[in-house]
Amino acid sequence: MDEPHGKTAGQVRELVGWIGAGRKLTQTGRLTLADARTLVELLDTGDQIDPVIGDRMFKTKSSEELYHLNLLVAVCSR
Repeated sequence: MDEPHGKTAGQVRELVGWIGAGRKLTQTGRLTLADARTLVELLDTGDQIDPVIGDRMFKTKSSEELYHLNLLVAVCSR
């Protein structure tokens, strides 16, 4: 298995293990922002929470803004 696929497979395994018996979702069916913050670090998704561009910080308001994490969650929810 090449490196990108190996990393993704490892991320999926970590995510499934972390979810365990289940996690609370938002009313719109998304991960809570607190859980998303944990997973971005745990899974090393490369997503940036509260990104800074220039001298301005853009506050992350929803886990929906975290593209790579959402891809992993979508794969695991199928």
